[in-house]
Amino acid sequence: MNSFPQNPVFIHLDVVDSTNNYAANLLKQTKVVNGTVIMTKRQEKGKGQRGTTWQSEPDKNLICSVILDLNWQVQDVFDLNMITALALSDVLKDEGIKDVKVKWPNDVYANGKKIAGILIETQLSGQMIKSAILGIGLNVNQENFYGSFDATSVTLEKNLTYDVNLLAKTCWLKLVNRLSAYKVNGKGWVKATYYDHLMGFGEISAYRDGDGPFQGRITGIDEAGRLCIEKENGVLKAYQIKEVKQFV
Repeated sequence: MNSFPQNPVFIHLDVVDSTNNYAANLLKQTKVVNGTVIMTKRQEKGKGQRGTTWQSEPDKNLICSVILDLNWQVQDVFDLNMITALALSDVLKDEGIKDVKVKWPNDVYANGKKIAGILIETQLSGQMIKSAILGIGLNVNQENFYGSFDATSVTLEKNLTYDVNLLAKTCWLKLVNRLSAYKVNGKGWVKATYYDHLMGFGEISAYRDGDGPFQGRITGIDEAGRLCIEKENGVLKAYQIKEVKQFV
């Protein structure tokens, strides 16, 4: 991974279909400074995992994509997910939100409600990750989630209004710090730190998979980024995205 500039590059857009799409097209057209951030006030076709959408009120939240110049092995791709989730957790904790958890595979929760989501897309060269786009949606100043009782925002948690641009710079710094720590400490460190933040890790919780509801406990994340759960009958199973639902 190339070094980051002292002053990051921020590209501000009023409206875009998807910041991840914009970032991907930018990579095709020109050489991009490592760590460049694409931000928008309004995203018309925000993407979530496996075809879902990310809904956000215009000009109230942090909607961005960070472009990383990498040279990582393909099998390390979920490490990026863990690093990004930890960086977002750092931001929220610094704002005084104490109960911050990561819900596998790509959500961050505050006090039992979803506050952020992550979507990572990569460009490969053989068996190496050449570059990655980290899509981040963080609920900042939005107060109405239209009937959803499973969402919150920084302003709802702290009863304050935030400068989204300043919060974006903080997110960038926390991400760089986590990436730098990963470079020094490696995969074992990031997994252990992620487990400290992982919702349901080591605890008996309620889940549902293709066989129906069950009780189980998360034992970890395997090398493919799958969630490993020990079921109540003692069977250990690894799940891909959307193969299991965890109840908060």
